[in-house]
Amino acid sequence: MAALSSCRTAMATLLRWLWFRLSGPSKKAGMALRIPRLLRHAAPIKESPWPDLPPELLGLVLVRTLSHSDRVHIRAVCHSWRSSAQLQPPPPLLPWFAFRDGTFLSLADGTVHRLPVPGYNDVSYRVSTGSMFFLVHEHGHQEGRWCSLMDPFSGEITPLPINPGHLDLRNLRDIRKVVPGRVVAVLTRTKRNSKNVTVFAGGPQGTMTMEWAPPVNSHAADIATFQGKLYVLTAERDHQPELHVLDVGDEGIRSVQRIGGTPRDDGEVYQFYYYLVPSGSRLLLVRRIADAEPVGVTRFDVFQAVDLSGGRGRWSRVDTLMGHALFVSQSCSRSALADGQSCGGAREDCIYFMSELVGIGNIPQDFLHSGVYNLKEQTVARLPYETSALSVAGLWGPWSPNLAFPARSLS
Repeated sequence: MAALSSCRTAMATLLRWLWFRLSGPSKKAGMALRIPRLLRHAAPIKESPWPDLPPELLGLVLVRTLSHSDRVHIRAVCHSWRSSAQLQPPPPLLPWFAFRDGTFLSLADGTVHRLPVPGYNDVSYRVSTGSMFFLVHEHGHQEGRWCSLMDPFSGEITPLPINPGHLDLRNLRDIRKVVPGRVVAVLTRTKRNSKNVTVFAGGPQGTMTMEWAPPVNSHAADIATFQGKLYVLTAERDHQPELHVLDVGDEGIRSVQRIGGTPRDDGEVYQFYYYLVPSGSRLLLVRRIADAEPVGVTRFDVFQAVDLSGGRGRWSRVDTLMGHALFVSQSCSRSALADGQSCGGAREDCIYFMSELVGIGNIPQDFLHSGVYNLKEQTVARLPYETSALSVAGLWGPWSPNLAFPARSLS
């Protein structure tokens, strides 16, 4: 009976919470007509009303639930809530901002979390792969350094059969990106043999290590997997990028297709940054431009890889993200369906970008170099909850800032 009473109290609390979270008088007026009927389900009767809970209530609650932890709690109330929630997936959450000092900010609701991620004394590299972190541990293995994938939300660590010695790691900024999957691809910055794309593939004889070097006078700027293939974006000294489609086989890696550079930017540019972002059925190239004058102004161009399967690929500029929002950072870039709202969900045709400052850095400076770019309006806004986050986070940290995406499926 105590558990049943707790569930009824939780339902009444959720209804009141939903009332205050609704924006606009029309929505509140509509909810006012439903609340008396819905509250009757929370009345103290002898039999549990949860199997008959109106699905519309749960749908309204989930749409307005911005926090990853709150969504977990909703599914834990009872079996019927969990089952109904699985049939009504909520809109995508904004990711979490992973600070340099190991704390996390939820960009959806502004809460700051401290997750069970090992500290710098134990982990020298922490690179987000999306919902997981790639870690290089300094201790705990008889052979010294070892690698793992960690779920930062549960704390579960899965060792990887990867020898970090093959990555030639020498300083904090060496690992640019890690793409796990059928094979694990690692992009490094300063490998002495210039073969800075390293692929680890499992086989009957153990893990096979393969390396790929970009063309002369260019460097690998980003990597991504798209429709089962590994893509590497290289950039030359004159900032013209090329896209390489790599074939990973038993005998090594080879480039089987190449797409030429994007249209040049005629302005006076201080710095370019490039990101490969799979978005639905499209592979996008996001070009971040830091102008020289005025100093610090950031703008973006987006291009789509066209005719990849036909062998005569090219870049085509796009001015819409087709109902999506993009999230770009040094180690992890993602696309998410936008929910068309501003209440914690992703906003359509917006690019959320993170600081590109590397090495041991200042957290307030990271926020100055992060923000939200509206592709339609060509405007830049600050990240959500920046001010409140700075009042809680530390001032510096050893890791580069990252994005962490709570898993969509919480079943």
